[in-house]
Amino acid sequence: MYKYKELINKFSKSGVVKSTSILMIGTIVSQFIPIAISPVISRLFTPADFGVYSLYTAITGILWIFTSLKYNQAIVISKNEEDASGLLIFSISSTIGISILFGLLFCGFSDYILIWIGEPALSAWIWIIPLTILFKGLLLTLVQWFNRKSKYKAMSQQKIVMSSTMAVSNLLTGFYKLTSNGLILSNFLGFFSGTLFLLYKGHVFSSIKQYYKVFTCKKWKKLLSKYKQFPLYSLPQALMFQLYLYLPVFFINSIFSSETLGAYTMTRRILVLPATVLIGSLGQVTTRKLLKCMLRKGTNFMCLPGIRLFSFLVQWLLVALELDIIYLIFSALFLDQIGHFLELSVNIC
Repeated sequence: MYKYKELINKFSKSGVVKSTSILMIGTIVSQFIPIAISPVISRLFTPADFGVYSLYTAITGILWIFTSLKYNQAIVISKNEEDASGLLIFSISSTIGISILFGLLFCGFSDYILIWIGEPALSAWIWIIPLTILFKGLLLTLVQWFNRKSKYKAMSQQKIVMSSTMAVSNLLTGFYKLTSNGLILSNFLGFFSGTLFLLYKGHVFSSIKQYYKVFTCKKWKKLLSKYKQFPLYSLPQALMFQLYLYLPVFFINSIFSSETLGAYTMTRRILVLPATVLIGSLGQVTTRKLLKCMLRKGTNFMCLPGIRLFSFLVQWLLVALELDIIYLIFSALFLDQIGHFLELSVNIC
């Protein structure tokens, strides 16, 4: 019993609780905003609009994985600032370069891509897909940089800025009857605003300027070889997970219709959001803490199982809450507003 109390005390003093709480505030606010406007959004946009939007998010959600080749994840665990800055520079450069390649691909083969997707409504906005991939990749690289610097307040603020931008844009484009184009544009503006906010807050360019000239071809080769396990192992794993998340989108669209796909997406969006509030915030903080424990010489590794145990218990608690309590609360609040979405999504079953 004493051993578990010692683990809890070490966990509390490690700053994980405080850091997680800071991120949770931003996450709760940022997640509450789309939930709060969902009754309005469901009336401004049709299920078919959400279906087209789902295809757009599925494409960008799968392709952005390739942008930094997962070298951005190594930023958090780098032992020194030179390595971290080099990985930041490479991740940003790789994101820009790969996004340009995707842009050329979508411009040159747009007709074939649209035929394969089976959704002509995306033709007018297919050019925005590479731009979304670009800013999403940049944003997630910057988040890793901020996580390394333990700038959780700025990370929390970024979530609110991004969510607010999307919400305001959704309302405006909805009132002006831009259909699925409004949802797509709002998503892009959200990632764009989030990226600009972190660039402004993080003084990233000063770090790039300081270390850019230090790296020679030999140093770049050594750095990328040092962290080669990320593109070799993390990239395939992340790709498989994204395919697991988004392949049902293409399946539902091909078997049913964009309207049914939109109803499924909207319903899932309402019910899944609450589960991400604590799990996402805790994951960003504990990742940093766990890796610091593993890299620090002479560390008392008692903090390692403590954090793992707490993370495990919290995740299972959140799953239980989502299934038993949160579902009932949000169903009672929004049943009338999203009833037609729920009815259509049942058809999938």
